[in-house]
Amino acid sequence: MLKFNSILSECKLDPKSVQLVRHQARGPNGATPYLLLQEDRSRFELYQTVQGRQVFRREFIASFVVTPVGETLFVDLYKVGKPVSNTAAFTCPIKLKSYDAEKLFVYGLTIDGRMNDFSKRLVLNWGEGYRSWIQRAEKQNKDIIEIRKQFEEPKFPGDSRSRSELRKSRRCTQRGEPPSGIKKAFTC
Repeated sequence: MLKFNSILSECKLDPKSVQLVRHQARGPNGATPYLLLQEDRSRFELYQTVQGRQVFRREFIASFVVTPVGETLFVDLYKVGKPVSNTAAFTCPIKLKSYDAEKLFVYGLTIDGRMNDFSKRLVLNWGEGYRSWIQRAEKQNKDIIEIRKQFEEPKFPGDSRSRSELRKSRRCTQRGEPPSGIKKAFTC
């Protein structure tokens, strides 16, 4: 299986110089880093540059977002600049939480073009550590699931999958059982 560190090496990047960053937050209005990236890349990049603590500790970050279907999609490779305190109040575009001046760290992140060909096309297996949104590339050599010909939005599950779920639901309700994963909260 093709590994992410092989691609880093092919792009003349030492995995020891790269942190893997997987953005997966969900805001109160349903906003996610993936949606922010699709709607306004500059707002996504602003979201990524502002952090509550000093977290980016390598020369580069390989940035990923979680898609609506749970894939880990590569965004881009960024060179990391020295963090500075925010000089003005900031409202997080995902969580909609406001922060006072000088409470956050703002990183100078600039796209490094060596991995542009993989932007929004490479999907990898993040593995079991979903809560670990920042990992060191040299310690976590991720499997690449797919490199797409071009970026594409996740497909709607489609009629056949919807009908299958509906059939399962009908079978369960005919037996008087709730669908799996749902507690019986009411009866008809």
